[in-house]
Amino acid sequence: MGFEEYRDFTYCFNVDKKIAFINGNCHCDIIKSYLCTSKEFAKKYVFGAFPLIHENKAYDEKVLEYCDLFIYQDIRKESSVDYKYSEEYMLPRLKEECVKICVPNLYGFPKALFYKNHMLSECGHKVSGGRYNPFLYCEEIIDECIQHGESFEKICTRLKEEFVEEREIIARFRKDRERILEREKGWDVKISDYIFENYQTTQLFYDVAHPTNFLLKEISNRILVNLGIEGKVSDDIKGSLNCYEVPVYDCIKDALGIQWSNSFLRERMENTASFVLTETKMDWREYVKEYIWWRYGKEAV
Repeated sequence: MGFEEYRDFTYCFNVDKKIAFINGNCHCDIIKSYLCTSKEFAKKYVFGAFPLIHENKAYDEKVLEYCDLFIYQDIRKESSVDYKYSEEYMLPRLKEECVKICVPNLYGFPKALFYKNHMLSECGHKVSGGRYNPFLYCEEIIDECIQHGESFEKICTRLKEEFVEEREIIARFRKDRERILEREKGWDVKISDYIFENYQTTQLFYDVAHPTNFLLKEISNRILVNLGIEGKVSDDIKGSLNCYEVPVYDCIKDALGIQWSNSFLRERMENTASFVLTETKMDWREYVKEYIWWRYGKEAV
């Protein structure tokens, strides 16, 4: 009928609220959920519908004209996503009075934690019924053992041993630190202090691309501080980014002084049913079994 959302109509409960958009990767979905638990934030802002970059959907750039709060990650036009999601493209299309907040983009940072299991996998065993390979990353040590024809028990023993020297892990950790300190210079919300103060006592990453809710909650609270909103977000949200969780092996933990531990990596839940094969909670041995099945299409023996 020629009407435009935000200009000509809006949902009745959103009247008199300012329009917020969030742009970035899957981290932003959890951040958005946390921010909505803040009563003071919800009184002032409402999130408009806007696709995240991993959804790979086109959007109507006209809606940017009505944005009052733009929360975004530093997605550059040279990245692998559509350039229309880049800050170079989007920021000039916002009105001058729009509040803009650049938040942390931690994709690919903690490579020291996942020294031998952070490379993206290009193949895997496929099955029917809408299921797909839930192992996003190569397990280099397991792959090496399989190539040498070693047994499941031998593989498990190998993963408990020191398969990389401590000095290599520490050197990789220093590179991670340098990268995040350099990149966050352009962020309005800083987070490196929280990461390096807490990584030894709290699990902050599920894998090299997905932070835990502990870390995303802290980022959300710092966004509130940036906006001058008092109070903190609530823990009461659904969802996390744990679908591709991978182990942090003992020799890595020893090298970095990590004290936290978790008995299970993944569980068969309604929203992650396709990421495990059995009803069994996935400890690291079950992880190895399922990795071998998905990667090589055979039972672990």
